[in-house]
Amino acid sequence: APAQATSLPLPSELGGVKVFVNDQPAPAYYASYGQVNFQVPFDVRPGPGTVRIDRGSTRGATVSANFAASVPKLLRLNLRASGVEVPENRDFYAIAVNPDGTISLPREFGIPNSRPSRPGEALVIYALGFGQTVPPVQSGAAAPGPPNPLAQVNSGRKTVFFGALALGTGTPQEALYVGLSPGFVGLYQVNVVVPQDSPKGDVPIRVQLDTVASEYGLIAVE
Repeated sequence: APAQATSLPLPSELGGVKVFVNDQPAPAYYASYGQVNFQVPFDVRPGPGTVRIDRGSTRGATVSANFAASVPKLLRLNLRASGVEVPENRDFYAIAVNPDGTISLPREFGIPNSRPSRPGEALVIYALGFGQTVPPVQSGAAAPGPPNPLAQVNSGRKTVFFGALALGTGTPQEALYVGLSPGFVGLYQVNVVVPQDSPKGDVPIRVQLDTVASEYGLIAVE
């Protein structure tokens, strides 16, 4: 039967299932007959490695995997998969939240609790894969929140490009915060103000760190 973690830190065994990354136990979110969701530990060595899933006393096959210190990815809504009639070339909207809690989407989509963003407003954009933070967070543990120091990504450059279909293009804006989202495991957020000279309409955005950049996600700006 499916099993889901109900408390934090995440367990290394869930429903009799254990995940091993480079032969070390990894925190698990969910386990079922055909799917296991787990967190790649923060201390995994970058480069070639292995993943193995055991169930009870049955040892699983070892598969090869490649790990990097940081592989930023903006989370997307995947509206078409949810049954929303959106043109395929516009189904790349990021999970970006306006100050009033609405999602940054075009008005013509007609989706409740959504609206375009406006220049000068602060956005919270959710993401994965930014890597370890300062202060460091234990694998499987909830990210700290106030009054404790926030877990920020250790990078000298934290820039969001508005209108960035290609890397290094668009209007740059320094992020207010890039780090783990307090209370969550492995979830990152990027806080940034929409620049006054941002393009309008469907606006592709990317996050650029010192050496890596995310793929793009769309927001709506009016």
